[in-house]
Formats: sequence, structure tokens, C-alpha cells
Amino acid sequence: PANLIRPVMSTGGFAPMDGVCFGGILHSCHYQHPGRVSLFLIKPRPGRRPYPLRALSHILLLMALFAPASPASAQRVAPELSDTVTISAGFIHHNNKEKKTTAQNGVEIDYQGRVITGDVGVIDHETGAGYLAGGVRMREKEAVIDGEKVEFNLRSGVGQLHNAQGRLGEYFYFTGENIQRLAPDHYILVNGSCSTCALPDQDWRIEASHVDMTMEYYAFIQNMVFRAGDVPIFYLPYFIMPTKTKRATGLLIPEIGYSQENGFNISNHFFWAMTDYMDATITHHHRGNDGEGGDLEFRYIFSETTRGTLNTEYFYILAPEEARGTELWKLKYNHNQLLPFGVENVIQADMESEASIARRWEDDLASRTRRYSDSFFLMRKNWISRSLSLTARTKRSVVPGMVGQVDELPSILFTNQKESLLGLPLYWSLESGYTYFSTKSAVEETGDKITVFDVGRLDVFPGISAVLSPAPWLSLEPELKYRSTMYSAWVDENGDTVEEPFVRSYYSASTVLTGPRFYRIFDFDNGEKFKHLVTPRISWNFIPDFTFDGENRQKVKVIDAVDMDSPKNEILFTLVNQGLYKERVGAGGEEFVSEMLKLSIEQRYDFNEATREETAEDPRKPFLPTMVDLKTRPADWLMFNVNGEYDFTDAQLDRTHIELGIKVNDLFHFALDRVTKYPDAADQEMEIWDTAYLEFILPGGVRADFSAVYNETEAFINDGAVRLFLKRGCWGIGLSGLYKKKIVSDSSDGPVINEETKIMLSIDLLGLGDTLGEVAQPLAGRKI
Repeated sequence: PANLIRPVMSTGGFAPMDGVCFGGILHSCHYQHPGRVSLFLIKPRPGRRPYPLRALSHILLLMALFAPASPASAQRVAPELSDTVTISAGFIHHNNKEKKTTAQNGVEIDYQGRVITGDVGVIDHETGAGYLAGGVRMREKEAVIDGEKVEFNLRSGVGQLHNAQGRLGEYFYFTGENIQRLAPDHYILVNGSCSTCALPDQDWRIEASHVDMTMEYYAFIQNMVFRAGDVPIFYLPYFIMPTKTKRATGLLIPEIGYSQENGFNISNHFFWAMTDYMDATITHHHRGNDGEGGDLEFRYIFSETTRGTLNTEYFYILAPEEARGTELWKLKYNHNQLLPFGVENVIQADMESEASIARRWEDDLASRTRRYSDSFFLMRKNWISRSLSLTARTKRSVVPGMVGQVDELPSILFTNQKESLLGLPLYWSLESGYTYFSTKSAVEETGDKITVFDVGRLDVFPGISAVLSPAPWLSLEPELKYRSTMYSAWVDENGDTVEEPFVRSYYSASTVLTGPRFYRIFDFDNGEKFKHLVTPRISWNFIPDFTFDGENRQKVKVIDAVDMDSPKNEILFTLVNQGLYKERVGAGGEEFVSEMLKLSIEQRYDFNEATREETAEDPRKPFLPTMVDLKTRPADWLMFNVNGEYDFTDAQLDRTHIELGIKVNDLFHFALDRVTKYPDAADQEMEIWDTAYLEFILPGGVRADFSAVYNETEAFINDGAVRLFLKRGCWGIGLSGLYKKKIVSDSSDGPVINEETKIMLSIDLLGLGDTLGEVAQPLAGRKI
């Protein structure tokens, strides 16, 4: 009836409400309604709702459904949560004397976004205790739980769930004979299980007879069993796992593999959460035939603008026939920090032993073939168009048997990008800096003599340019620059250092003419369009010959690009053809433009080469190789690119590079890079390298891929990786094989190259976020 009212129990306030049976004035009240009746209560006090955890601890967190939420956690669940408990049912009996409410026939309790339904429910308003029994179902944003009975106390937050099973989140399933919430952060589980496989038939699950868990501390687990189906795989009588919602100190899942050369390999990782802003991973490596080693990865984030990482690794190898072992080590440190006034600080330390860990064990081709280490200290300040930097750097050769070192102590650089001059279509720029170099290198003739050369260099390189556009389809950009560089020393014809300062000076000129551009548009009946655009470009670059300060220019020992000042007088002609396709996509008919074809042709002509004296053994070749670059994407499933160099003087190809990508829905992928170097007069052998990737996605959750680096000329695989994966919903298994040729050690004849084969097994359990074992990395990937 319209004259019935809703009691607000803790305040005594009243508000009109239709169809509600209430206590607070009457001694007792019975009311049956053809539809539903409801009772509203205020929550007694706030509590604490924890974050969800992984694995077995997820089950215990479901008890948080009984607990009131704190304001902070409430904000994480929903922007605004009601403070009231709503009980609705087909029949509600409220006893004012006993201060109890009983509900029957489709009872539903709605409390802060959590809904519990059942057949019969009772709440004691004085103690806050209550229960709901008979086909109980609990629903929340991330959880659905079924059980026989749920007992709870709204005041203390204590609760119990009997014979429960359900789902938490998207794919986490659990069961529990009894789940107790003893305190806001203390839970007990009896005879429970958890898995990411759907109930009732689960491919894997973790079971435990008893779990005592305290939030932000640890879970003490008794009789933990991992089962594949109903088959027990491993058993632990007692296990402790962290239940911290933040990073937690503990052991990580090990990586296991087998290598033909190193035998059985296992890497055990220990994660150390030192503070909220620092952590480390300490790893022990066992390589069957090489022994023991370890590495440390240390990370820190002191603020949003200060962070860094330290990676170290050490191995000591002692062969049975050797009296003294070999030490292998490496260190890599990176630090980034933003200092006051917007000054950026970057530090990198990069060092390794003469016998390289990367060349011996790394699977990554780039790590195994790198030529030098690079350590530096950098301070840099950037403005809109200017930058100032201070650098101290050392580069050292890591190629076996080679000596090479370049130190910059220090290097101070100031750069001003192009800026408009007096509002005119003129622009000025400046590159300048001072660097002190200290270099060491081995003399090739003797092989054992080390040459040291130290030099200071002060460089100033201003320039002025213009941008002229006489027509929308035509532009002209001339530029004139002048470089003046002072050196503190030079090297004479005998290779001796002469401590005598000198100044090298020269100018350079260039211009770029783009256009006239031509295009034609082809219209189709369906409203789509194809545009063919032709853009010619001519550029000229000039550096005077040695008649301009030639004596000083030829004294310079080249260390980096600043020292390069060889005479140049070249013109480059470029012709670009583009095919642009415009189509309408989507229900709204939005226009989408794609580049289906791009063909670039470049021809360079060297005037200096055309005017020099020639001989029968060394004829003039003013036309440099013609470069052709074709990129096509005729369909969504096909990509074909090819580029190459053709020497018209010798009438032969110098190099070609082919890229191919094919995709058939999501069932098949193929990618290929084929690089061919053709023989010239000095080298009569053709060299062909292929890098390929092949992937099949088969029915039943099976995926296989193969990638390889192949020397087609000599018919051998330099690196290869084969991977097979089986994915079945909540679990997966992978088998990987890796083959590589690698530099192992040095001998009198140079580096020794060995072959190695590795086999790796991995098991992936959905939701646990970790893979047991090791997975090989592919040597190439999809192009589409």
C-alpha cells in the first residue's frame, strides 16, 4: 500500500515506499505481495576489500564478498556504492522484538553491488549475523559463485561458504568444501581446488587440503597436488606462497632446456622485492657441460624521471684437460634521469670479457655478431630548435683477435636546427663542438703492435639555405655551408704522430629541385579511386677538391663522420611513381587511402670521376650503380618488395633484395628476405642469404612455425628455429628446437666456429602468467 514506509534502521528516518513490510513501530509484521517485497538496512561499519590474487589464493579472496568495502576500495569497484543492504523475497517476516528478519521464496540480498540469492535467509540486526541457504548464488562484477549455504556477519566481516564452486574474473574457476573469512585479511580454505579450466571437467587443477592465508603476507598450503585431469603430476606436503598484491620476494618458475653442446640446462630465478621502487632478479645457471654461473638484474625507479637497470653475468669454465679455467663475464648498466632546468642525464656502462658470453651462448644473432661495446655519460639540454650536450664515451672492439678503442673525453656539441632568418624564406643552421679523442688500434702488418693516437678537435659548421616554391608543383631548396675544424695533432706518411695544431677548412654546396609533379586520377563505378602520381627530383652535392686547403685536409685522420671531407661533385636523379588507392570502408562510408605501389629509380653521376685520368686497369665509371626500389601491396594478403643495384658500366647486377609476405586468413603465413650479392671482377663468387619464416595454424589449437637464416650459395643453415605449440583452452604445451653456428674461441688461425642444437620444452597454464621451461625466439616474423 502507498501508506507503508521504509525504515532507515540506524538513523530513524523514514521515507514512503510501496510494497514494503517493515518493523520499527509494529511488534511484528507479516506481508505477502503478489510480486516482491523489500527491506532496506544501513551497513554497520566499513571494512576492507583486498585485490584479487593469482592461483590458489584467488579462492580465498571470494570471501571478500561478505566484507563491507572501505571508501578507497569502493572507488575501485564502482564510482558510487549504496550504504544500504536490500533484501527482497516472495515473503519477508520481520520480528521487531527479536530484531531478526527472515526471508523466503527467491531471496535476494543486494549489498554494494554484490547480489546473493537463495531459498531462505535470516539476518540479525543487532549482531549483524546472517545466513542464506538453498541454491545459493553470489554475483559480483568479476565473480559468480554457487554453494549450499553462506554465513556472514556484516559487523565483523567474518563469513563462511559451504560446498562452493564458481568463477572469478574471465577464466578462473574454483571449488571449496569450506571457505572461512576470519578477519578482513585472514582466510581459511578446506579441501579446495583452482584452475583456469571450466568446471566440471578440468584438464588441470591445483588442489589443497588446507590453506591459511593472510593478505599482504603469505599463504601456508598443506598437501598441494597438481593434477593433469585426474592424474597427479607432483605433490608438495607443505608450500608457502606470497599473497601480496604488490611485488613479492620469492622463487620464479625455472627455465629448462637441452643443448647438444652444453647438455642439460636449467636456470633458477629468485626475485627480490627490496622496496616499492627497487627490485632484483638473481639467477643461477647450470649448463651441463660448462658448469655453473649466475647473473643479476637490478632495477630501480626513484621517480617518474629517474630510473635505471643493471645487468651482470659471470661464468667460470674449467675443462677437464685445463689447469686454469676461463672467466666469462659481462656488465650492462643504464641510467636515465631528468635533472633541474630540463637537463637530461643518461649513463650507459657496457663491458664484457675477452671471451664473450654472447658469442658462446646467446641465441640472438645481433648479440653474437656485435663489433664493439659502447659506454658513455651524457648530459643534454634540448630547446625547440637547439640542443647542447656533454658526453664522455668509450667504444671498444669485442671482435675476437682485434684491438680497437676510441675514447671521447669529453665531447661538447651545440646544434641549432634550421631557423627562419628575418622572416624571409631563408634559414640558418649550425653544428659545432669540441671533442678530445684517444684511440688505440693494432697495425695490420705486424698484428701485435698497438698504435696510440690522441687528438683534440674543435669544429664549427654553419649553413644557410632557402626554400623556394614558384609553383605548387615545384620546389627548389639550395644550401651553402662552411666547415672550419682545428686539430691538435696529425699523422705523417710514416704513421708517426705529429703534435702540431692545424686548421682544416672547406665549403659545401647543395640544391634539391623537386617537380614538376604529374598525376592522373582513375574513377571506378563503385566510387573508389586510383591515383597515379609521378614525382621527379634532382639533387646536387659539392665539396671542392684539394686545391681548396688540400694540404691540411689530407692531414686529417678519419675517426668519425666530421673528419670526412673527400671531394664531391655529384648529381642524383630520382623518379618516384606512386599508386594510391582510395576506398570507402565501414557503414559510414569513411574514406581510406592505401599505397598499393611505389617505384623509385635513382641514378647518380660523379663529375669528379668523369674528369679524372683513367688507365686501362682503372677506367672511369662516372655513372654509379642505378638503384631501383619497388614496394607493392596489391592485396591485403600479399606483399612483394624488391630493390637492387644495376651497374650500367659493367652491364651487371651488383645486389638484389627481395621481400615477400603471404597471409591466408589466420591459417598460414610466409615471409621471405632474399639478399643476393653478385660477383665483380675481384670477387667471382655469388653470395645469397635467405631469411625465412613459415607458420601454420591448424585445427585443434595446433600452431607450428619455422624460421631460418640460410646461405644459399654454400647450401647451409646458419641459424634455424622450429617451434610446435598445442593450445587447448586453459593449457598449452610447446616444443622448440634451435640450431646455430657460433664463434666459440680463438686459435692461431682465427675464431673457431662450432654448431649447436638446443631443445626446449614449455608448458603454459592459462591465467598463471608464467611458462614452465623455455621458448625459442623466432629468427624472423610475419610481414603481414
